[in-house]
Amino acid sequence: MTLGKGTRLKLLIEEIQGKFGSNLRSCLVTNERGLIIAASGAEQDLSEKLAAMMSLASDSALRISEHVGLEATDSIRIKGQKGVFTIYEFPVHGRRFRMGVLFTKMPILKKVRRGIFKRSPSVEQVLADAASKIRKILEE
Repeated sequence: MTLGKGTRLKLLIEEIQGKFGSNLRSCLVTNERGLIIAASGAEQDLSEKLAAMMSLASDSALRISEHVGLEATDSIRIKGQKGVFTIYEFPVHGRRFRMGVLFTKMPILKKVRRGIFKRSPSVEQVLADAASKIRKILEE
């Protein structure tokens, strides 16, 4: 049996939650208009607020980067006293989609194998990998 796009997106969001554990309060993906296409971890009201803030922060970051001569942004991190909000942008059919993750505190992604410290991927790297998978699903 083939899984639909919505189910596959939901499974991918749950996979992201598994990587970050209890520090992750919410994870969502929005289209270019800011409409939620997949979400997990937060009540509907918070998800809608986060989606609106993702669009605002993303558009502001794009304007700032253009005005100071930088290339377009692909990630934005907002740190506060009670958590961290990270936004990752990626293209789907030439449109800007966004993935946002809200943490109660910044996760430490480390692995120890046989007494050797191994640095795990950053939050942005995890989101970039997930964005690649999301793009594949949406472009089918």
